[in-house]
Amino acid sequence: MKWMLATAAAITMFFSPSLGQMPPSVEGILQSVFSIVNAPGDKKQEPANNPAEKAKEKPQQAAEKKVDKEKSEKKRISNSEGTSRDQVTETPQKGASEATRDHSDSLQVPEKKGNDEKSGDQKKNSAQDQSQKATKQDQNEGQDQNQSKKPKWEQKADKIIQFGKKFMGTDYKLGAEYNKSGKFDCSSFTQYVYKKHGIKLNRTAGAQAKWDGQPIHDRSKLRKGDLVFFDASRSAKGRYKNIDHVGIYIGNNQILHTYKKGVGVTITKFNGSFWGKQAIMGARVIGDNGEEPH
Repeated sequence: MKWMLATAAAITMFFSPSLGQMPPSVEGILQSVFSIVNAPGDKKQEPANNPAEKAKEKPQQAAEKKVDKEKSEKKRISNSEGTSRDQVTETPQKGASEATRDHSDSLQVPEKKGNDEKSGDQKKNSAQDQSQKATKQDQNEGQDQNQSKKPKWEQKADKIIQFGKKFMGTDYKLGAEYNKSGKFDCSSFTQYVYKKHGIKLNRTAGAQAKWDGQPIHDRSKLRKGDLVFFDASRSAKGRYKNIDHVGIYIGNNQILHTYKKGVGVTITKFNGSFWGKQAIMGARVIGDNGEEPH
C-alpha cells in the first residue's frame, strides 16, 4: 500500500506544473519515493509483514519459550523436592514416634506380664501358706485332741518338757540364775521351768530331793515330769544322800538337764550311761491331777 502511495505521489509531482514547481528529475523522484518507503513508522511494521523475518523470529521465540519452560520445570521440580524433603523429614519423625511408642508398649507388656507372674506367685505362695497353716492347724488340733485324751499329769509334764527344750544350749554356770545372768546351773534350771507352770521348787538339788514332791526309789517307776537326783561328783559327802545334781526325766530313757560349762542345757541317755550309774533317787513333783502333790 505504501509503495502505491509513493508511486502516485511521484507521478503527480511529475505531471503537475500547475503547482508552481519545475518537473522534477528522475533522481528527485526516486529520492522522494525512497523517503516515503524508508519512513520510520513503516520500518516497525515491516518485520511483521516480512516472511523471512517471521521465519527468523520463530526459532528465537521457540528458544525463549523452551528456556522459560525449562525454568518453570526447574522451579516446579525444586518446589516438589522441597515438599518431598519436608515429607521425608516428617515421616521419620513420625516413624520414630511410632517406634518409640511401640518400644514403650513392648517394654510395658513384659512388665505387666511380670506383675501377673508376681501376682500368680503371690497367690501360689498364699495358697501354700494357707495350706501349711491348715495342715499345722490340723496337726495342732490333732495334738490337742490327743493331749486332751492324756491324763492331766502327762499334759502338764509335756508342757514343762517342751518349755525346757527351748533353752537347749544355754550355757552352764554354778550358782547362776537365769533372770540375772542368762545362764543356769542344774537346780536353777529345774526351778525356773517348773515355776513357769505353777510348781514351786527349792533352790538347790539337795533341797529339792529332800523337800519337794514324793520320793521315788525304784527307777522303773519314773514317768515324764519326775525329777531325778545324782551324786555326779562322787564327792557330795554330807549332803542329802550325797546329791549334787538334778535333771528332768522326759521318757524314753532320757533326761533333760544342764551341766558343765560349754555343754549347758542338753538331753542325755539315762540308763546304761554315766548318769544312770550315778542316779540316787527320783521325786514326783506333778500329781495325778496336774498339780503339786501334797
